[in-house]
Amino acid sequence: MKSKTQYFMPCLFLFAFVFADCKDPAFPSASTPKLSTLPNGKILFVHHSQIATIEPNEPFLFAPFPHANLASSPLLLPDGEHVLVVKNERSVHLWNASNQEPPRQMDRSPKTTLSAALSEDGSTLTSIGPDYMVRFWRTEDGKLDSYVSLDTSYFDFWGRFFPNNLARPLLRATFSPHGKYLVTFSEGTEEALLWNPKTGALLSTLVEHKAPIKSLVFSQDEQWAVSYSEERTLVWDYQSSNAKLHSPILLDAALTHVQAASFLPNGRLLIANMQGSDSFVQVWDIKQRSLISTIPLGNIVPASLALTLDEKILFVSTEDGTISIFRVSF
Repeated sequence: MKSKTQYFMPCLFLFAFVFADCKDPAFPSASTPKLSTLPNGKILFVHHSQIATIEPNEPFLFAPFPHANLASSPLLLPDGEHVLVVKNERSVHLWNASNQEPPRQMDRSPKTTLSAALSEDGSTLTSIGPDYMVRFWRTEDGKLDSYVSLDTSYFDFWGRFFPNNLARPLLRATFSPHGKYLVTFSEGTEEALLWNPKTGALLSTLVEHKAPIKSLVFSQDEQWAVSYSEERTLVWDYQSSNAKLHSPILLDAALTHVQAASFLPNGRLLIANMQGSDSFVQVWDIKQRSLISTIPLGNIVPASLALTLDEKILFVSTEDGTISIFRVSF
């Protein structure tokens, strides 16, 4: 019999917890809770202005962000290890949650940062704001190194040309973990656009979804991605040399109410789906396109997922910041 622990962290203090039975198991904004597994084995939790690391085997022993005076509008980067902390919408600091070193301050930043990513060697921070401008920052001194404007000109149904300055407002954006790809979501369209952020060139328009895409998540090696909407869940193969991604894989026709998804370091995919009032997490081997395990969550509505490095403890967060812990095996 597997156990589940649940607690709430409104101000990074333990509020309450209960124990319940869990049967054996046979996918961006600061307001949405984010969980990730750090290379040192700890679990990172980001929610509103709260940042904390959690010890998996002692989940009630969690460490708040050591630089609390900077903890405003945190943005978890897609590598799951670094956090951008924005103070007064102007002062931007980059923090490595694994080594607990003092955050590095960036020189300056646009008022709003929709998404950002750190290069694999850690030398460059890439960010994008609602102005469609991709900026590249040197992390060594925090200085702006260069910038690229996305080519957002387009023709409408009547053949009228709209230059960059008249493009649809940019609502959301997602980088791949090390900034190789960028996906944007604009107002008034259900399409997502895939970009090369280094050149600003449009690579592809993701039109396979027939409903608005709720989220798109990349694997850590940037070779795979999963996108989900209310009508389907698709897997994209980024191993293709041209990265056009015209033929996504329909993961499972039954996955139509996906709430959260997360890739593990080994490439496996965690995906949480609702079925009526109950939910469950599935573990997939994307390369083999096979289902490994299904973990029932009861009536929890998941918003974020993280699995420990030994794949024995599953952390599930809801929208209000409640975290449930499941001991699993598969």
